[in-house]
Amino acid sequence: MRTLFCIAVTQEFFNAGDDERAAVAAAITPAFDRLAERFGITVLGTLDDDQLMVGATPGWPWTSYIL
Repeated sequence: MRTLFCIAVTQEFFNAGDDERAAVAAAITPAFDRLAERFGITVLGTLDDDQLMVGATPGWPWTSYIL
């Protein structure tokens, strides 16, 4: 089974202070680390859509994708 995870950055992220945004950024790597070990997931690819979607994401197109 293949699943596409769509990730959005909401306006609340941009409204947050520097410390809170730094904490979110620091949590991203451990959240997606060792997915195969933890959940049996094999990541086929990722896409960061910084060409079409910049800033808060209220809906499609999303900020980034993981297949």
